[in-house]
Amino acid sequence: MPKLKQLPRNAYETLCAELARATTTPFGAWCALGGREAVGYVTHADFAQAAERCERIGVTVFDELASYLRTRANEDGPRWLLTAGDADVEAKALRDPHAIGLLCLDYGRDHALTQLASHVGNLLTQYAILETEGRLLARMGASSSIASFSPIEKNRSFASTGAKIGQLMGYVGYSEKDAELPLAIPSAAVPSSPKEEGPSSPRYVQYRARQVLFRVVEAHLDIVRASVTLRDRTVTPVAWRWGFAQGNRTDVRERAGLIGREHAKWITSGRVLASWFSETCERGHVPSALANEARRIVDAVAEQCDRNGAPQTARELLSFADALGRRWAIMHGSAKDELAPTNAMINELLTPLFASLLCCVTLRSEIASSGFDAVVVEAGLSTLPAQGLPADDPHESEAPTGQAEYVTLRVSKVPVTERGSGRAASVESHAFELGTIVRIGRSPDYADAPTPFSRTTTDDVPATIESLELLDPSVSRLALVLRTEDALELEILNQNTYLRGNQQDKGTTLQLEPGDAVTVLGSEHDFVIEVAQLG
Repeated sequence: MPKLKQLPRNAYETLCAELARATTTPFGAWCALGGREAVGYVTHADFAQAAERCERIGVTVFDELASYLRTRANEDGPRWLLTAGDADVEAKALRDPHAIGLLCLDYGRDHALTQLASHVGNLLTQYAILETEGRLLARMGASSSIASFSPIEKNRSFASTGAKIGQLMGYVGYSEKDAELPLAIPSAAVPSSPKEEGPSSPRYVQYRARQVLFRVVEAHLDIVRASVTLRDRTVTPVAWRWGFAQGNRTDVRERAGLIGREHAKWITSGRVLASWFSETCERGHVPSALANEARRIVDAVAEQCDRNGAPQTARELLSFADALGRRWAIMHGSAKDELAPTNAMINELLTPLFASLLCCVTLRSEIASSGFDAVVVEAGLSTLPAQGLPADDPHESEAPTGQAEYVTLRVSKVPVTERGSGRAASVESHAFELGTIVRIGRSPDYADAPTPFSRTTTDDVPATIESLELLDPSVSRLALVLRTEDALELEILNQNTYLRGNQQDKGTTLQLEPGDAVTVLGSEHDFVIEVAQLG
């Protein structure tokens, strides 16, 4: 357990506690299950051979360990750790609310949603396996000398790691200085031994016994996930992910690098948290209830930030949440709950909301500089399409039937030094008649217009071709082609082009809607091209 005289009062603790209170399945258990109904593990080590080696030592502690290893040798099949809907998750690593702290470390940068959730799930399952083996040894009647001695468990326990994450963020009150942090790159290093007291000292003998146990368990081990019938199974070989056992100065510097400010990292982590929350929220039977419960958590964290002397952070968080709520209401507010798109809520509301929460509790300042700026959200509010009338609305026939005749593109030029801040050096609007082909790039006029853009209109009249310059040396001469006749079709010809936070493959054709914003990255400036209006 973390050596905490009293649980610290801070935004990190508040977020962990409020999420645990709002959900029915712990975060760690949800990640560990990975969409299946059961998770367990199976070892392929030779337990009988390990038991013989222990018996040859002729020490009581090793005799006790040998007895346990022989029992394990007679077991067949996986040892199940968790089943879906388990009300009492035994392994602490899988139920500890601080498991969400792993998302604050720098794992989200290079992962998609499923990869990151799987990564965290495997990591927490590894903790749970070690907890289980130690608990089973104690249940067999091992003497207190081996059952209670836990230098390895101390470092390799999620309780210690949870405290270490809080300490890493700079919150006071945590004291697990030597706890390990899991790394993205696997390490086979054995955790630190106790201070040297001689090879014959009781503590060192106990340490050696524990070391034998965990080395046997760690060898050739697979994590098994199964369907409800336990027949349809997936098997994942374990790559143990441990490091930073002693907490020396070099380790401290490396630990500090585990937290980053990149917007994409927080968005990925936020999407994992939002997916878990939406699936397990006790009151989230309908989208409106999900939104209300999420907002309650935001308010609680903001309140705690204010009490901790960070009023500006609290204001930024609340402003961002308010802006997201208004955007959601404009786009989906008229939809009935039973018809409201839950996936849209996860992507458009919950993901950025929880991403901002994680960023807030970790960095505790200037969350807007990491891309969670209310101004960015507000900028698109006036450009969102108006909600259509319901099919049975008595005034439907009175609705205007005229078709839009032009499209307006708003281009924001953002210095790369201000990337993610929401601050643009300049903003320009460009209007084009519908039916126009818009060439976009560093030098779009270089192309021979009739050749690549000879598509005609429905009346067999050649389409009008216009150009829009993005002056940056790293932007392709012809980066994008926007066709505006029947729909807003965008062809991607520039490698570093993003839509809704996702990088787009070169050669891809997308359909845009009002409010969509495409980002083209440059070496000096980035360009955000927003479909501002159809009129």
